Amino acid sequence: MKEETLSPEERERALGIIAERIRRYHLETPAILFLEINRPLADMAGLAAHSVTPLFGAFTGLDTAERYASLLGDKAALDSLINRLEESRDSRSARPDAKPGPPRQDLETRNSEPI
Repeated sequence: MKEETLSPEERERALGIIAERIRRYHLETPAILFLEINRPLADMAGLAAHSVTPLFGAFTGLDTAERYASLLGDKAALDSLINRLEESRDSRSARPDAKPGPPRQDLETRNSEPI
């Protein structure tokens, strides 16, 4: 089975879709943290994805599964995704009309309340 790679246009489109889904749920910071922590494992993630492509290929098509598996092992794609998420997070926090998240209780206050 030959390894399929994404063209630069397909790569950018795929990264845009991934970043948009993360942005939609306002999970940029946890996603950046996860990606940064697992950066050394990117090669292994790509290899693991290649090993399960026959399973995912049954649902998405084998060519598509192979191309996206190669995206997982690409450190340049990982860096590009992290940069997109950081830009999104920074632009949203800089907007004056950005709505704050739900109010959080202080841990000390929450722990001192009677049960």
